[in-house]
Amino acid sequence: MPLVALASLVVFVSCNDDVTELKRPNEKKEYSKLEVKSAIKNTVKELYDSRYEVNDVDIITSLEKQLPGISFTTPQTRVNSNKEVAEGAKFILDKMQNACKGNFDSKEEYEYQMFRILESNKSLLTEEEYKQFEVVLFVSSEILDIYLQKKIVTKGWWASWGKCVAGILGGAGTEGLAGAAVGSVVPGLGTAAGAVVGAVSGGLTGAALAC
Repeated sequence: MPLVALASLVVFVSCNDDVTELKRPNEKKEYSKLEVKSAIKNTVKELYDSRYEVNDVDIITSLEKQLPGISFTTPQTRVNSNKEVAEGAKFILDKMQNACKGNFDSKEEYEYQMFRILESNKSLLTEEEYKQFEVVLFVSSEILDIYLQKKIVTKGWWASWGKCVAGILGGAGTEGLAGAAVGSVVPGLGTAAGAVVGAVSGGLTGAALAC
């Protein structure tokens, strides 16, 4: 084969290889915890204004667009899951909701108080349940942060914020912990996709009902 023709063939093959690499948008990738949490935060912001009619399809679409290669659970799978929330997790969630009757000056204060409760009762949870609570608290604090930016206190803590905080946490906690039985494990978080979708769905629904 002439040298010029051979060189052309090499260039052609190399170019085709480059195109093949570029056409793999859904190739599985390892994501850091920070990247996954950033995607969840963006999803919460994107869907907050439509919280009165939020659904799993919207949440999954938003997450998968930002995290190509991660398959989040289908709505039907999560809704049909019969997983019961463990007694220890229920106990902790109740303690957290009762703590919402106190006054939090900021999102950071809320996170600090909630994690204090979580850490002091850690022995009641499995390692997986602890990771699920981390997701629940992250999601609920992001939803709360958006709410606090829009809300002016006019009727005291409980009437203005506290009831809302309890509703967000209760929704995110109940659906997040129950949804953890379905879907593949999300990189960086160590818990199932159903926990993420459930926490976002429940937290936004809680905000719609209680805020």
